[in-house]
Amino acid sequence: MRLRGKGGCYTNLGPGNYQKIFLIYTIILHSGGITIGGAIGTGAHGSSLLHPTSLSDQVIRLTVISGDGSLLVIDSREEVDAFRVHLGLLGIIVDITFPTVPLFKMTIQNRPMSDSILFNNSLPSLATQYDMFQAWWFPAAGQVVLGTGNYTSADTVGTATSNFIPNEPPAMIALSNSAFNALQATRSTTALNAFATFTELSLFTQVVGKPPVYSEDGILIKNPATGYAWRLQSNRCGNGTLERCSWLNGAGTSIFPEESSIAFDISQFTGVMTMIRKVIREYPASFALVGIYIRFSPASPALMAISSGRTTFTVEWTTPMRRNPFTESRDGIAAYQMILQEMVSKKIIYIMVALNFNWMYLGCKLWRSTALGKKWTPLH
Repeated sequence: MRLRGKGGCYTNLGPGNYQKIFLIYTIILHSGGITIGGAIGTGAHGSSLLHPTSLSDQVIRLTVISGDGSLLVIDSREEVDAFRVHLGLLGIIVDITFPTVPLFKMTIQNRPMSDSILFNNSLPSLATQYDMFQAWWFPAAGQVVLGTGNYTSADTVGTATSNFIPNEPPAMIALSNSAFNALQATRSTTALNAFATFTELSLFTQVVGKPPVYSEDGILIKNPATGYAWRLQSNRCGNGTLERCSWLNGAGTSIFPEESSIAFDISQFTGVMTMIRKVIREYPASFALVGIYIRFSPASPALMAISSGRTTFTVEWTTPMRRNPFTESRDGIAAYQMILQEMVSKKIIYIMVALNFNWMYLGCKLWRSTALGKKWTPLH
């Protein structure tokens, strides 16, 4: 069975009336509330080495309006591969056709362990053993939290959902905004690392002041947790009166996260992790919001995907912007910049995706390392 959806449909609403029977996707994105057209446009992805990780890889047909106003049906394999990740450059997406699979659940578990597994190539091997695999690295603590998931039948007991991107009370958001700004202004890396420790603990245990990452009642954490796979991996916060997204709390009191994501060939895993550890030891930096997030993707047929033709892992971090991001620098910016410079100087082959807090709606910019290392003659 196939399902044809409009480009403006939301991904986490995709199952819709089919929820009791079918699920559109064999892999679940890690964010909800993004449109199908936006998801394939940017190559938004989950994390697995056993399944395709993006909606782009599952497209079998598109209808688009080209630049000259023509209505085109894209259904040949060669043309679909060119349109799978389009960055908004190839026309207006009218509708997209995906295959469907029977609805399934997933049992997911987060657990902490020593970050030594990042430096002996154990993590990529572990990733091949689970339907879903992700990791959060907290360098200051020397810890990594592994998130592992295996698919199971829709009849399996469990109704857990994800709160990875939670709604929060406005007063709590404003307090966190003030704390982050004060600690960054004083360059208090130690205190910011305390925030990172709180984040780490919230990924696998019950903590006060933050919704449980997986829960069946919204109050008590479930770890391991079982529920419909798309609801365990693709939540979205909202803009309510009592609780809302941290970036929707109004001017001066919101937390605007700035995200960076860098993709590498999986053969470079140990070298990249070792390089990042070396830089952070020399230029201390905190990763308070989500640690250093690590995801995996198999080779993609999409011509403009970060994993096009190669198995990759991505290294991602999210840092809170200052209230005035144009005049006030973030804590740890030297480390972030040094990591990028090390990649260029050592000729590490990578693709960097520069993201802002609402990249899923506005798009992204991609640079290959070969382009960053070039110099162009100025035009006259």
